[in-house]
Amino acid sequence: PSFAPPPRPAADETVITPVKPDGSVREEIFVVAAPGAVVKVQLVCLRDQLYVWVGADGADASFKHGEMSMAFPGGNGSAGRTTRVGGPPSVAALTSGESGDASKNADRASDHLASRLARRAGVSVVASVNVATDLRTLAERAIAEKLAEMGM
Repeated sequence: PSFAPPPRPAADETVITPVKPDGSVREEIFVVAAPGAVVKVQLVCLRDQLYVWVGADGADASFKHGEMSMAFPGGNGSAGRTTRVGGPPSVAALTSGESGDASKNADRASDHLASRLARRAGVSVVASVNVATDLRTLAERAIAEKLAEMGM
């Protein structure tokens, strides 16, 4: 056997071509005042998907990217096949949070928010909720108002 180092990969010849924005991606960042904290929300709206990050500044200081979940609107199965028309959204945990211990993430706030937003907006939703339990309702209400304002 040879112990020589493997050959170096070829240089990447990718060419990046700038593209003018066409409005298919929209980002909204806003804050919501709460007792003892400031809830910060980032929404990234793509053509057929919504990304939501919720964090708070204050006592809980949770500017982190903990658990993350994805939900698909009800009625679409794999490969676009219809499974249940008008059924509940399908939800999957993408990450389990900081600890990696499922028992400590039993609440899965990201699952719940992704599911409700997928049902409301009719698009797939990736959500990361990183705020205390008492701030979640306030954050979700503000997100729903912003989405309505955006026509979603």
